[in-house]
Amino acid sequence: MSTHTWFFSLRLWPNPESPDMTRVAVAGPAHPSTIKTALHLAGASEELRAKICSDTTVRKFVEGALDSTSNGYYVHSSAGAAPAWVICIASIHKVL
Repeated sequence: MSTHTWFFSLRLWPNPESPDMTRVAVAGPAHPSTIKTALHLAGASEELRAKICSDTTVRKFVEGALDSTSNGYYVHSSAGAAPAWVICIASIHKVL
């Protein structure tokens, strides 16, 4: 039995007033390690990691409860939050 592969990307703006951002993407299973890897690569603080991991959509991803036929899922920080962040979670249908 093969494991379904997902795309998990994180865009992080340490200062919402600045266009400078960190962008990382990880392909992997619906598993905490996929999220932890993206957060590590982005250099996310422990506080930010906790916020992202407590998000309902992110929790559903870890639980394997997202629909792999969906066009994707987007999660973002509250307006004006620092750091500002956006997550995209999408199913990978084919790897070439």
